Amino acid sequence: MKLIEAIRARLIADWRLFFRFWSVRLNGLGLLLLTGCQVATDTWNSMPADLRNAMPYAQGISIALLIGGLIARLIVQPKLEEQRNG
Repeated sequence: MKLIEAIRARLIADWRLFFRFWSVRLNGLGLLLLTGCQVATDTWNSMPADLRNAMPYAQGISIALLIGGLIARLIVQPKLEEQRNG
């Protein structure tokens, strides 16, 4: 119980709206893409050559999405602000 209370004490005030944050969405998309890259790497030999050639781009895109998520967390989201205040 102390662990749960300690975690709750450190959460942001509007943690229940976390799925509405663009930073969470972009990080989730980046994580999904990175996971997809890992699965594809495990089956590398069975993939067509054109898909193998596209893999480096997928990793770069996923890194860009994760960085974008960090930046997006700093930007005011008007619709989210309405839900916080209303």
